[in-house]
Amino acid sequence: MVEKIRNIFLEYPEVIYGFTSIAYSEYASTYKSALVFAVPYGEQLTIETYSEEKFEKGIQDAKKVLEKILTQLQKCLMNIT
Repeated sequence: MVEKIRNIFLEYPEVIYGFTSIAYSEYASTYKSALVFAVPYGEQLTIETYSEEKFEKGIQDAKKVLEKILTQLQKCLMNIT
């Protein structure tokens, strides 16, 4: 399972991912850990380069990547045997 998840994230080298303990969580009695990942927004904006359009584009581009990853993860997790 971990190898399948790793292979998904290898397709997205810009995304940082890992597993973390959730012992502090209300879900700790059901789950031992959680998969966490961060999708970058793209262009780093400064005060000089900032615009609402660029900011919104970064969010929308990251959302597209996120949705692709979530779809792949869902397929992977549904095929657990």
